[in-house]
Amino acid sequence: MGLILAVLAAVTLAIEIQTLTFYLMAIAAAFAVGSALAFMGFATTVVLGGVAVAALVSLPVAHFLRRRLLKPTAGTRQLEAEDTGQLVRVETVLPEGFRVEYRGTTWGAKLLELPVDPVQPGDLLRIAGRQGNTLQLAPLDTHRTTPE
Repeated sequence: MGLILAVLAAVTLAIEIQTLTFYLMAIAAAFAVGSALAFMGFATTVVLGGVAVAALVSLPVAHFLRRRLLKPTAGTRQLEAEDTGQLVRVETVLPEGFRVEYRGTTWGAKLLELPVDPVQPGDLLRIAGRQGNTLQLAPLDTHRTTPE
């Protein structure tokens, strides 16, 4: 039973890494607690009870962490305000958006509105906002390759 719970913990954690919900991490922790109890030789009822208690304790903690970590702070709002209006240079055009150069690094970006002319690598676009680590861009009146 310990091995089954360990595998369930690993699979749940792998899914959590893909989805970033925090709740699956709590369930993975509960499975890990149950696995540890099983490997220590506790009875099946104690192991399952341990999984249940660990889940009941860890789920509210995950909920708190999720709200705390995903809540925008004054600092992130200020940073977003500083980003708005800045120009970025398109490095790569991708099917799902762009890779742009901004602040000395490469960012993922998407257009909020379609420009008149297709965007090409080297074009300049204006930052209209940010959603997580993805810049939201708006086209300039005309695509330029030199800053204003």
